[in-house]
Amino acid sequence: MSIDSWRYNWQIYMRIIGLLRPHWLQSSGAVICLGFSTGFALAVPWLLAWIIDKGFQHGQIVPLLLVALAILVTSSLRGLFAYGQGYLSQAVSCLVAYDLRDRVYDHLQRLSFSFHDEAETGQLMSRLTVDIEAVRNFIPLGLLRALLAFMTFGAVSIILFRLDWHLALVTMICVPILILLAVQVARRLRPMWQSVQNETGALGTVMQESLSGVRVVKAFAREEFEIAKFDAKNRELRELNLGAMRLSAWNQPLMVMVLNVITVLIVWIGGVAVIGHQLSLGTLVAVTQYILLLGTPVRTFGYMVTWFMRGLSGGTRIFGVLDTDPEITDAPGAKALLHVQGQVRFENVSFAYGDGPEVLHDITIDAHPGQIIALLGATGSGKSTILHLLPRFYDPTSGRILIDELDIREVTQTSLRRNVGLVLQDVFLFNATLRENIAYGVADATTEQIIAAAKIARLHDF
Repeated sequence: MSIDSWRYNWQIYMRIIGLLRPHWLQSSGAVICLGFSTGFALAVPWLLAWIIDKGFQHGQIVPLLLVALAILVTSSLRGLFAYGQGYLSQAVSCLVAYDLRDRVYDHLQRLSFSFHDEAETGQLMSRLTVDIEAVRNFIPLGLLRALLAFMTFGAVSIILFRLDWHLALVTMICVPILILLAVQVARRLRPMWQSVQNETGALGTVMQESLSGVRVVKAFAREEFEIAKFDAKNRELRELNLGAMRLSAWNQPLMVMVLNVITVLIVWIGGVAVIGHQLSLGTLVAVTQYILLLGTPVRTFGYMVTWFMRGLSGGTRIFGVLDTDPEITDAPGAKALLHVQGQVRFENVSFAYGDGPEVLHDITIDAHPGQIIALLGATGSGKSTILHLLPRFYDPTSGRILIDELDIREVTQTSLRRNVGLVLQDVFLFNATLRENIAYGVADATTEQIIAAAKIARLHDF
């Protein structure tokens, strides 16, 4: 992986972590709870070492009871703070997902027609669902677990060196091995999860197209074709998921095996030292307990790497949308279009979709208030394009469009579109009442206005 790739990945992670900033209080609470939970877990092996080396020497029951009580209290507090950490981390992740969904959806609403011409609906829906869910899960299952692993490894390393530096050095052998395994797996998982999320979007596109066009499908008796097409995409997604999970599942036992080998070495070397009176039994027990504590982050290390890669893939796709700027924006100082008389002029207008050939070339049209103009021509000759240029769904490549002698690029899009009425070729009804659909463009429409519009459209009897 190149340095530029590492830098790009780091920037994505930093942007995801930056999403926590509005929720710093809950995030701080999760980290504090994580710290206390880890601290109480680290106290138990030390208490065991003390009772083995000191508590049994005098044959008194009171120290044993006190240590047992201390272990019970410590374990209870650890459980309490672990609950707080788990709840707060999940709460923060849900808040981040909520904010991110709103941001992405708001941004999609503001992007120009040219973006939506190229984008697949299924891919956009995947970003709002699967990708955001991947980022959400990255926070508690990736980021917080990584912090737990670093805290545990750091604290255990310091404690082990204080207990016995020989055994500590043996334990540290596993660190570079685990890091190497994690890097190798991450390198292979990143493109796999990217493919999974891309394929999820493609599957969503197939579903959206088939269900939206179900009348066409049935009219041409193409049900079996659509079923086969969906099954092929679904099977491809299944295989990609299984491949990624197979690699993730293989990674976990490898890491646990490395830790188990180190544990066996510690027990062997420490046992010899205890027999030779070079090490106390309590210290050996404490060392093995601390190594067992490392088992929790190590056991989850494989899945933690998985969630890091899924979060990276999801974040890349989400920020790819958020970093896309609308092509059509209000000019600085744009004015509201008020008191419209209805004089419309297309002045030497030319237009092409993207890098394609010109659809319109040097078109000039004058439309006076109250005048009716019919545009006739073959399919694809540019009739709809002319209508789409008037409310600035697109900007002409040359020429200009004026309403009442005012260039439409000098007025706000909102005021322009409130003064331009379009009856689109494709009828679309929102999942709402007939009343709400009729009044969709006029939020403050009165009942009388809605009834009048329904009568004009021959909908009043419905």
